[in-house]
Amino acid sequence: MIKHLLSEILIPKHMFLLCIFTTARAQFQRPVVDTQYGPVRGTEEFWTTGLQHFRGVPFARSPERDLRWKRPEPPFPWKEPIDASIDGERCPQLDVVRGVYLGAEDCLYLSVVTPRGCTEANPCPVMQWIHGGAWILGSASNALYDGDNLARKQNIVYVAANYRLDSLGWLSLEELQNETSDGSFGNYGLLDQQMALKWTQENIGKFGGDPNKVTVFGESAGGFAVCQHLTAPGSNGLFSRAIMQSGDCDGPWLVLAGKNAKQFGNELTTELGCPQVASGAARVACLRGKNVSQILDPYIRWLCPIPEPNNVWCNKTIVSHAVDDGINSRSSNIVPFFSAFDKTNQRDRPHHFFATNSSVSNRKKVGKPWPTPRPPMAPIGGFVAVVDGVVLPDTPLRMIKQGKINTNPNGEKVQVIIGTNRDEMALFMIALGIILDGKEVELPVTNFDLELMAEHMVAYHDNWDNATTVPAILKAYPIAEFATPTVRAIKATTDALFRCGSRHAARALSEQGIKTYLYSFEFENDRYKDPATPDCTATAGFGCGVYHSAEIKYAFDNYAGDDPNVYTMATIMSEMWTHFAKHGTPNVPGSQWITWPEYAKDTDLSIKLVQAPRLESGLAKVGCDFWDRLPEQDAYLPN
Repeated sequence: MIKHLLSEILIPKHMFLLCIFTTARAQFQRPVVDTQYGPVRGTEEFWTTGLQHFRGVPFARSPERDLRWKRPEPPFPWKEPIDASIDGERCPQLDVVRGVYLGAEDCLYLSVVTPRGCTEANPCPVMQWIHGGAWILGSASNALYDGDNLARKQNIVYVAANYRLDSLGWLSLEELQNETSDGSFGNYGLLDQQMALKWTQENIGKFGGDPNKVTVFGESAGGFAVCQHLTAPGSNGLFSRAIMQSGDCDGPWLVLAGKNAKQFGNELTTELGCPQVASGAARVACLRGKNVSQILDPYIRWLCPIPEPNNVWCNKTIVSHAVDDGINSRSSNIVPFFSAFDKTNQRDRPHHFFATNSSVSNRKKVGKPWPTPRPPMAPIGGFVAVVDGVVLPDTPLRMIKQGKINTNPNGEKVQVIIGTNRDEMALFMIALGIILDGKEVELPVTNFDLELMAEHMVAYHDNWDNATTVPAILKAYPIAEFATPTVRAIKATTDALFRCGSRHAARALSEQGIKTYLYSFEFENDRYKDPATPDCTATAGFGCGVYHSAEIKYAFDNYAGDDPNVYTMATIMSEMWTHFAKHGTPNVPGSQWITWPEYAKDTDLSIKLVQAPRLESGLAKVGCDFWDRLPEQDAYLPN
């Protein structure tokens, strides 16, 4: 009897312990997925979110040595599971705050986040992110782009991939063109993005994703890239929907004609110690013989605003000390950058970065100027997409107007969300001196500086001139209508470089029968700073207003803070974005949010993303109508 009772007690205990052991073992049996190249072993948050992470998954071979400045190649196959628990290395770049090189050429890796319940038999929609960073910095593993909340809360599979940056991603040379069978050149970073999208089409089903419901989305350089994928022939059929955050479809600012890009590449390559020689192969061999720091060297030599001992931008000893001490906060390193523009600190020292105009007198030459022809937004946007006639046959906007728009994997029309932030250029006004080619720019910004900006834009446009276009730009933004010159400059340049281009693209897409949704992000959180305040005036609006990139944390539902309104905005934006990814419309049935209509020129309706989102007709109508009336750029020539 006693033995029987003990067995009744012991057996359940044994089974309970066995259950615990089995569960624990299952937890440590990390998920393995077979890709077309070989198996990868990820991680699973078994006890908490249930998310599976696969990090550092190779989608292309390392683009180094003989593969540098070539189309990405598929990775070599493997048999044993590779560890996919750690992010892949970022692509080579310069940390422009600390002045140190980061990353490695072996960088073509992506990550996948899969929520519980998304399986090969029950696939979920996919959102594939293209990071920003002016084509010169950034990575898919940046914490700002953490896709966990999107995956966990909204049941989508999240993918993010690296791509080549700077001159390694966008250098254009005739010698490199001659190596190819199709005559393509430049755009290596864009080709990397295509390779990652192809990987998703071929492999995401094994990770629980639906290849027929892939939404490609990106911000800034990533947003511009998304529009390029809408028209680049090699991107056809690789996605079903697209979201462009702070990126449009036009040149001349952030897309280069092939001829100009190759002239710039020739000058840059000569600066690197590889001049033109009789044998093009010898020049290419010279370039491929350089190490990464030598290839990226111009940013160290040319981004030195004030050559003084305590400036971390110029003094390698100080930079090394800062890195050793783990100093990485913006406040620790950016102060010398701000002080370079502070009028109260100017006194007798030079306050401009470059003086490339030989007709300018009474200026000391500081640092080394960019080679000519200098891209319009260089050095911040010096390396950008190129109209080479092959990878990018023309500017995306011109191709859209011609009806040359890519379709989804089933040959059907895609859907698009496009929009901008209200004060995009507030993030960039601090850098006017390095963009405006050495002209005298001091902080705070003056009304004369807007004239300098207008002259700069005119210089890069085929059909604008100083005599008529510059006065027209200044007249379109009357001084009396703006609280400060800084606010005026932010508004005018945001219209010119972001907002009006997005409206133009929305109109072109809509006219081609593409369901398009236009937005303006204008939410002010508890840390909002009015660009008209004295503090913002002193720093040209840096970090003020609803600046460039301010919307990312809301789109990803990653905002942290004490203001409850930010969580509401994060919910609104992330739900709209993910519902669009699932169904091709941002309107969630039964939602309390306002219905967001498709864009059409006659109604000109967009959604204003504020605390209580509302519709608006005529987004920046006066300014954008003005820019639309100006003569258009001539066709871009590949050669």
